[in-house]
Amino acid sequence: MNRVRDRTTSVESAPLTVAHLVALLPRALVPHVPSEPGAAVLDAVHISELADPTAYLHGGELLLTTGLALPLTGAGCGAYVRRLVGARVSALGLGLGPVHVAVPRVLERACARLGLPLLVVPAEVPFQTVTRTFWSSVGAQQERSLHAAIDVHQRLVSAAASDEPASAVLAVLADAVGGWATLTDPSGRPLVTQPPERETDAAGLAEEVRRLRPAGARSAATFPVGREVASLHPVVGNGEILAYLGTVSPVSMSRQLRGLLLSSLALLGSDAAHRQETVRATRALTAGVAHLVRAGHVRAAVDLAHALGVSAPPPRVRVLVAVGPTGDVALESLAAALEPAGAPWWGMVTGTVATGLLHATHDWVDDESRDAALTPHAQECAIGVGPLLRLGDVSRVHGAVDDWCRALPLRGVHVWRPDVTPLVSQAWADEVIGALTGEGAELVPLVAAYLRHRGRWEAVAHATGLHRNSVRARIVRAEGLLGGSLADPDVAARVWLALRATGLDSAT
Repeated sequence: MNRVRDRTTSVESAPLTVAHLVALLPRALVPHVPSEPGAAVLDAVHISELADPTAYLHGGELLLTTGLALPLTGAGCGAYVRRLVGARVSALGLGLGPVHVAVPRVLERACARLGLPLLVVPAEVPFQTVTRTFWSSVGAQQERSLHAAIDVHQRLVSAAASDEPASAVLAVLADAVGGWATLTDPSGRPLVTQPPERETDAAGLAEEVRRLRPAGARSAATFPVGREVASLHPVVGNGEILAYLGTVSPVSMSRQLRGLLLSSLALLGSDAAHRQETVRATRALTAGVAHLVRAGHVRAAVDLAHALGVSAPPPRVRVLVAVGPTGDVALESLAAALEPAGAPWWGMVTGTVATGLLHATHDWVDDESRDAALTPHAQECAIGVGPLLRLGDVSRVHGAVDDWCRALPLRGVHVWRPDVTPLVSQAWADEVIGALTGEGAELVPLVAAYLRHRGRWEAVAHATGLHRNSVRARIVRAEGLLGGSLADPDVAARVWLALRATGLDSAT
């Protein structure tokens, strides 16, 4: 990692300063005021004998002159130096010999008073030596920067071809900017951060992502983060914003680093688009599995999942629902909430409702953690946390779940409350207890009493006025009609809910 930092730092070429040029030409440029060479940046070397050369200066120059037009009065020399300082000249170089054999005292005092570095060029040194050395140094520096930039871009390409392209690209970029970099989802939640220990800081960019998001794909933001400078850019793939790239560094980006940033955005966009296509293809396959489950073809759903090479739904699933302006919005909201957790799920869309079958082994630690995971994605739709069901029961209750979800207020997370909203439909309830009602009225109140008293024979006998042996015999008969033992919690739950849905749970 240190080697990467050494190489990428050279992309940001250290600017050439007065001190650097003096070090290159110790016999050609002799510091006079002050005695130590300054750290002012040099952008050019300019030669002029004009009394006012400022019209030809842009700032950052080393101005070389023989002093041919230099005023030798205190006021005139002070005005000359003041003009140079106003033009942001980095240093003044006086060539001795043709005009002056020594530095005029008035010039020395004016430079000292106004803070303009003054260098002396000995009589035997031509100005061309200074200009040639300066531009040679600039050329060598640019060549080093170019080679370093090529090296870093090659590293970026190698990173993009690695097993974890996003993380590898961010690592190169973070080193290049001398800070850290993060990739967030479109809502601002950090997906990858380099170095990883800055993930907590990366979470602080979420608010800036939300502010930038309405501006669309052709947008960017730069803002302070403490004493550092942050930049935020959308990562675009397939014509849509798939993520946001944030960088935080001690200084603003140079032109070279902006080029590196654009390359990183292109590589991350390509990777994000590829991952999006993979995710969508997988979703399409699992949607087919989910539709078969919803239609009651559980065995066919499991067989199809195995044939397609996707995860098969387990025997028990939790039902989640989302209602949005369209089914696609609702499904994207569910996907954003569920996919980061890494647990398999199977989603499908019916009209404006998206239903997700979540693996039963994935559960939130508590209500607070559940709401924290789901609420950020319920901004454009309502998300309902439905019941935990046997896979075979999904087809029987999905209608009631959908009806419940459509009645939810938009924006927010809502939890299924069986005692507030009926869990089962009338048709399902009639199917469950149809065998009991078809045998006459005597079995229904007995089964209701048995479930209400949790199988305590004495209590059931007392409540029904029957002998214990009669109770036992009739319960065995009822279990035969129901196709399962009432001691089985799943069977007991289904029958009790069916009794409640038909109003027979209080029958005596």
